[in-house]
Amino acid sequence: MLQRGWAESFWAEGGEVIVGFFDDEGVVHRIENHRADDDRLLKYVGKNSRYGWKMTVCTGFCELLLDFVMSIAIEDNPRVVYLFKRAPKESVVTCEIHRDSPRHIFLPDWYTSKA
Repeated sequence: MLQRGWAESFWAEGGEVIVGFFDDEGVVHRIENHRADDDRLLKYVGKNSRYGWKMTVCTGFCELLLDFVMSIAIEDNPRVVYLFKRAPKESVVTCEIHRDSPRHIFLPDWYTSKA
């Protein structure tokens, strides 16, 4: 959960992460606020934590993913949908391109038509 909250706040440039510390019964005993870019968060996500993950791995994956998206999603057309998928516990991201597919188009014509 901390990873998701951190990622949302980090990419929002300096957002805040609220960290709750709870026991095995799920009772919260302490709450701390941190900026997403605060190095002190590392003590909660280090390899000794049961929620261990590395910020550099997360930011590196995001950078690679965004580079991949930008290389694929090059057509500015509301009738084209780029569907990116990653299977759980897999590192490979795939893309399906759907053109004029009623199943995938979600913006109404009145919204995308030019005046």
